[in-house]
Amino acid sequence: MEILKFYSKTCGPCKALERNLKQTDIVYKDIEISSEEGMELADKYGIMSIPTLVKIDGDKIDIKHGVISPEDLEKWAQTSI
Repeated sequence: MEILKFYSKTCGPCKALERNLKQTDIVYKDIEISSEEGMELADKYGIMSIPTLVKIDGDKIDIKHGVISPEDLEKWAQTSI
């Protein structure tokens, strides 16, 4: 399983989500939306807003938008798709 975090350096909600993620043990990959890789992956997963988390397990995906509490992040990360 892999978790991608789509964000922008200037996005206030993105910074709030980052603070919440740091309170968890969740391993994730940062994808800056303005980078070439970010644009390609955002298109691939249909990302229309940030912050967005994408959980990938094989060919299954689960997407969460916005600021999520540390407790809800832990539950989401541990739930199978």
